[in-house]
Amino acid sequence: MVSKKETTSLFKDQNFVCFFIGQNLSAFGDWFRTIATIGLIYELTGKATHLSILFICSMLPLILTSMLLSPIIDKFSYKKVVIFADVARFIIGLGFVLVVTMNVTPFILYLLLALNGAFSGIYLPARSSMIPEILGKEQLSKGNSILATSFSASMLIATGLGGLVTEIWSISTIYLVDALTFLLSAMLLIPIKAKEASEKKEYVSYVQSFKEGIKEIKGSPKIQSAIWILMSREFALSIVYVLFSLYILEVAREGNFGLGLGHTISGLGQIIGGLTLAAYFKKAKFSFQFYKRWSTLAVILLAILHALSYQQTTFIGFLIVVLLANLLYSPVEVLYSTNIMTYASSHLRARVFSVGLALSRIFYISGFILMAFIGDLIPIHVIAIGMAGLVIVAGLMNSLLLLKGKHQDKSKVGMHSL
Repeated sequence: MVSKKETTSLFKDQNFVCFFIGQNLSAFGDWFRTIATIGLIYELTGKATHLSILFICSMLPLILTSMLLSPIIDKFSYKKVVIFADVARFIIGLGFVLVVTMNVTPFILYLLLALNGAFSGIYLPARSSMIPEILGKEQLSKGNSILATSFSASMLIATGLGGLVTEIWSISTIYLVDALTFLLSAMLLIPIKAKEASEKKEYVSYVQSFKEGIKEIKGSPKIQSAIWILMSREFALSIVYVLFSLYILEVAREGNFGLGLGHTISGLGQIIGGLTLAAYFKKAKFSFQFYKRWSTLAVILLAILHALSYQQTTFIGFLIVVLLANLLYSPVEVLYSTNIMTYASSHLRARVFSVGLALSRIFYISGFILMAFIGDLIPIHVIAIGMAGLVIVAGLMNSLLLLKGKHQDKSKVGMHSL
């Protein structure tokens, strides 16, 4: 039976509203700046290679800081860490404004992107670790569903507006707006008060802190499963990201309008998927059985639908299957986040989220590297089938991990009963 507290709208909770608005502003700023920077770097260089460097400069520092600094993040208040990271990204945003008013070069932009990525590597695990302190465990599933949906909406709006306003505003104005979103995000976090009391954070060495995080993951097949499904999704996403553009431009020959329409359909699919899951969790609670069933099924269905989308002979057919595939992105994100928030120790959350973030981004980058080698050699529809096969195998391996977790739980119950 679902309690009255669980059915109460989260938008009546001032803490959640402040967090919701702030984090969506931050996500909006990230995408807004990315779209503007892609256009600026391509204008300065005219080479697609530099766009790859752009993504690498953003990703690699994020991976490194999220891994190396995760033990340090866990030593501080998650709220303070998130505010610190947002203020740092506000200052970096002002750096973008200053740079574009001078003689801008791609290399200075890469440096600023790398700095922004480094602080994002601090921000993202701390933000995820902060959510259970705001909501409490009984509302995690619903809250994560709402946040996943809103982040997809922010991406959709930011990418759409980013393309439009670059034709109207100066690049310095766009970067200023981006910087201000981070400042506003930090200000909205200040009045938030934690509902869940954090465990006392005793001092331990950096090495010991790092070992504790790894031990937490190694000792929990449930947490390993969460990280595994995110890695699988990100690997599929990076390959699909390339196939998507190639199909629309080379197979369907729908040009830039087709790209815009395709991205819009993708975003709508993610929003609908998130809203559906949020509606489900108004009446149901997150459980291991629910996670076990849907984490594997969502990954496998995602793979199959993506493979089918690139077998379509009409653009309309392609868009319909793309819509269906994207319904599953938000559920995978929600299952991953809620799993770690539920099963990881509160004083180790940032370390667990950091490992998940770093590993998923490594798989994300590996997909792009793979496509750099095979993208021009193998037909699109064949690559899609191969990608689906790998992800389906990953889904089946997830089932084995969860079976191991179930046996582990039974063993613990047996030991307690002795």
